[in-house]
Amino acid sequence: MSTNIGFDPELYGSEELGFRESLRQDLKIELVPYVEEIEHGETEIWDVIRKLAGKGYMGILYPPEVGGLGKSFMEFMLACEELSALSLAVDMSMTASSYGFGALAGNRNPEKYLKPLVEGEKIGAFCYTEPEAGSDLGRMQATAVKDGDGYVINAEKRFITNGSIADYMLVYTRNGAFVVEADREGFTVKKEYKLMGLHGLHLGHLLFNRVWVPQENAIFYVEETTDKKGREDKERRAPATDMFGLMLAPERSYIAAEALGVARAAFQTALKYSTERVQFKKPICEFEAISFKLADMATALRAMRLMVVQTVREFQSDMFKAAKRAAMTKLFCVTQGFDICNEALQVLGGIGYTTDYPVERYVRDIRLLGIGGGTNEMMRYVIQRDLYKEFSEAEEGSGESQA
Repeated sequence: MSTNIGFDPELYGSEELGFRESLRQDLKIELVPYVEEIEHGETEIWDVIRKLAGKGYMGILYPPEVGGLGKSFMEFMLACEELSALSLAVDMSMTASSYGFGALAGNRNPEKYLKPLVEGEKIGAFCYTEPEAGSDLGRMQATAVKDGDGYVINAEKRFITNGSIADYMLVYTRNGAFVVEADREGFTVKKEYKLMGLHGLHLGHLLFNRVWVPQENAIFYVEETTDKKGREDKERRAPATDMFGLMLAPERSYIAAEALGVARAAFQTALKYSTERVQFKKPICEFEAISFKLADMATALRAMRLMVVQTVREFQSDMFKAAKRAAMTKLFCVTQGFDICNEALQVLGGIGYTTDYPVERYVRDIRLLGIGGGTNEMMRYVIQRDLYKEFSEAEEGSGESQA
């Protein structure tokens, strides 16, 4: 399959394209031979990831001083796409460790936390979802209380990527975020989930029962207070909410890139199959019922890529502006990406429903992206909230100028 089928090189600079090509060549050696083995439980996913870490791909965004490549966010997004086109489970495992944990906790103590993650010696996880706090993070129950020269953390976290095997975790509480090492007394793995897709991914349900961490493990902390009537002072929790929001915006962008990668792989598989499968004495691509599907898929892929690229360019110039658009980008790419995978399976017909082709895996894997990092419904909520806020501000400005 041609490199550029479903890819638009004119949208990228020469350095970005050069990085992508080098990555693709490395993935042919270090990942492609093991994708099916990971899918069927024959190879441990982190044995493969450690080989990629040896080439710096666990530290794309980080400087060479800690073993990284010192690349841009656009190059990181290209890596998310290329990795996901081969194995979404691999990319999610890598990003949860290197970005999800490393972006905040790693920079606090690079030698202790970031360098071992980048080199693949240690595994990181970030923990915010709880049994009663999924989309509604305001219901988060995790607490941190000052205790001497440290903090005592009580929390129950679930659906945590890498959680069941992590060496370090970034644990969000109602009033802060803290690094918790897996060997701390009081930490246990309650279970590791078995998943519909993303085979090989380690997704854990974790318990933190009076886990003490030293003060240096606090990324930030705000003491919880109540008023005279015992009501919680939510304004003092605002810094936690703000930091969490800043973490979500880039995450939603790279989830969009992951959807783009999976959808592109499904499109390429369907395109090739449509030229080879013969029915009624001619290739099925000669039937408009099939070729029109491919036309729609190619159009959607182009639109997905344009949204991803534009959002990343905005991140590189104005993160706060891009944060407003990240929800749109994730929503569009995830919904369109799932439709592309589903239509690709339809093009393949019965054989697409078997494991003879990877399309059934693409359908199972991409389905999670409409849930993780914010559900499609929450993305629509965020979009409409900002939409009406902008409209209201514009109306007020218009009224003042007329006065």
